[in-house]
Order: sequence, then C-alpha cells, then structure tokens
Amino acid sequence: MIFDDALASRQAGAALSPLRLTHLNAIRYKVKRFVFDEDASAKAGRFSTECADLVCEHAEFAIPPFYNTYIEIDQHASLRASSRRPIEADTASRVGYLFLENGDLLVCAGDDDNATFLPFLYQRREGGSITAEEQVALRNFLMGEVAEELRPAIETFSHRLTSLWEYRPLFDMPTDLARFMQDECRGDLKRAIAAVLLLNQQHGVAHREVGPRRAIRSGKAKTYLAHSVVTIDLSPGGIRGLFTIGNRASPRRHQVEGHYVHYNIADGCSHSWSQFTTPELERRDMERLGRHVKRWRCSGCMGLRVWREEFHRGDAQKGFVTKEYKVTDSGR
Repeated sequence: MIFDDALASRQAGAALSPLRLTHLNAIRYKVKRFVFDEDASAKAGRFSTECADLVCEHAEFAIPPFYNTYIEIDQHASLRASSRRPIEADTASRVGYLFLENGDLLVCAGDDDNATFLPFLYQRREGGSITAEEQVALRNFLMGEVAEELRPAIETFSHRLTSLWEYRPLFDMPTDLARFMQDECRGDLKRAIAAVLLLNQQHGVAHREVGPRRAIRSGKAKTYLAHSVVTIDLSPGGIRGLFTIGNRASPRRHQVEGHYVHYNIADGCSHSWSQFTTPELERRDMERLGRHVKRWRCSGCMGLRVWREEFHRGDAQKGFVTKEYKVTDSGR
C-alpha cells in the first residue's frame, strides 16, 4: 500500500520528525486499513465534489472513533469522475489518508514505484477566532474544487469545516515551493472526510476482508497487510440520498470513549504539561457545554492537550453498538 511504501522511502526521514517516524512504524501493523476499489473511488470523488456542501455540514462526524484508520483510493478514478481539470502525466495514481489517534491526519500519495508523504499535517482546531479573509483562504485550501452550483451552500456550511480543522507544513519549505505544494494539495482534506463519511454509512457500502499477501512489484517482493476492500453499491446520484441537510443518515447508536486531543504540538518535544485555562475559555465552555473543559499546556512547545468526555452518537432506532474498553482521564 502507498502508506507502507511511503514509510519505507528515503523521503520519509526528511518529511517526518524522528519521533513521528518511530511512532508510525510502531503502529503500522495495528492500523485499520480500507482500500476503495476503482468504482468506489470514483463515487467517493464525485461525492466529495458534487456533494461538497454535505461534506462541510457533516465534517464533525469524520472524527474519532476513527482511531489509526487508513483509507486509500484510486486517485485517477476519483479525479476522472469529479474534476474538470485534465489529469497531469505525473499525477499520483493512488492517495492514502491516515487518521491518527490524536486527531491528526497525514496524507501520502504515489504508485507502485514511488510513494511519499505530502508536506502538510491536518490538525483539529482548539479555540481561537480567525478573520473572514483567513476563513475564506482556509476554506479554499481545505475544500479545493467543488461543483459551481454548490458555491452558495459552501459559503453557508464551510465554517463547520474550518472551525474544526487547520493545517501546517510538516517541514520548512521555500516560499515558492510552499505555494506550489498548496496548489497541489488543495482539497485533500475534503476528499479524506468524504471517504470517512461514506465508510460511516450502513447502506450501500460494503467491506470485503483481504488477508496479508506477498507480491512482486517492479521486480521487488512486497508485503501487503490485511485490509478491507470497500465497494459502493449505489448509483452516483444515489449517494446524496444517504445525507439530507439537517437530517444526516446516522449510523447505529454507539459510544465514543473519553479521549485526549492535542493541538499545535511540536514534533520531537518531550512535553511538560500543566493545567491551563483563561476566563474567556471558561465562559465559552459554559455557554457551549454547561461545564468547564480540562486543558493542559506544554511549557516547551506551548501545545494544548484537551480531555473530551465520552458521549454517544448515532441513531438509537437502528440499534446499539457496544464496546468492551474504556479510556479514563488519569488526571481525575
């Protein structure tokens, strides 16, 4: 898979910090893997572009319990079905999205001969307001290409995406290269969230389990780890029917365990956490939640750690999903 090839490439050491590289190697055998077949990739691409308003509106559902989840799509099939732009000769044939347990998202792209991590890390936002101009710039990067007739709806719902997500470079780049890569990576987050939203559906989306195997690619032996092949048994137009504005086609009722979420932490920092709050944060917590949220700040990198209480999500009329494990706040 592209993720494994990118992790084993020489470029991984330049794109990722030693701490992150070590972490990814440690979890690679535990990651839940989903590979969209060619048809499913095309339908996911059309969904991300022609239903971009729904992607924005339901972005909050593309969050945990998707811990350490990897989704790979056929990028050429996705672009042929969703983009008006011609596919350039050097466009990667496949792209992978890795949702990590701390809420971060890494993107990798390539083909059988070459794979690499793309140079942007997507992270969950924690507070802080942005100007209207900043919101538009962030929206345009996170969303990328959308159907023209959806632009008014995007303006209405895009704040639901930009209030949840932000991005930063994985490493320092010259200004010209950074601009070029921003243009190349526009819309990656939208496509990743669209794929997760489709995985979260109970109708028309099926998974076929595939065990580990070895194969010869470009004269080299490669190991392909166990994964699920995703198929979508719906017409392209039928995908929109899975979602309706203000009435999401919800999965079964399930518990989302309490968990830590980290924001703006620096790679390689050993972290020294101390409790952190401000009157403004406390006021906002009470207005939104009716209680205070536990936060810690690192004295080294100034990153934030936030404890999110367990909660339930989904439609109880469709049944319940129970789990046998529970994460607790060790600070209590």
